Amino acid sequence: ADGPPLVPGQPRPESIPGDDDPDGQQELVRRFLVSKTAKDCSVMITLKPDTATCTNATSSVDQLLRGLPIKLVAERTVVRGFRGFAYSIAAVDLDPKPHKKMPHYLELDEEMAVTYELLERSGELL
Repeated sequence: ADGPPLVPGQPRPESIPGDDDPDGQQELVRRFLVSKTAKDCSVMITLKPDTATCTNATSSVDQLLRGLPIKLVAERTVVRGFRGFAYSIAAVDLDPKPHKKMPHYLELDEEMAVTYELLERSGELL
């Protein structure tokens, strides 16, 4: 297997568009900027006791909070049967990233790669 090593998530070298394929190059830039948008977004989750289903709001809310079916499983919090709560989930900061920031993104990516390599060599990387 000659040639550069394959990196997970990156296209094969032969599939990277050359100078003679401006549409392909534009598509790579578009995908890169979409990935930066996805990396920058946040997911907001709000929960609140749904007192509309309770007759005595205070005691029912206390009962709901005490009886939550929450388990810690392998460093994850798992919640099942979440009755009695109203919730909202929203993705925020989904504004498209401008192409003018590409040099800045390249700088950040290079800094992360150098830091990762230093941590890996020093054995500090878990």
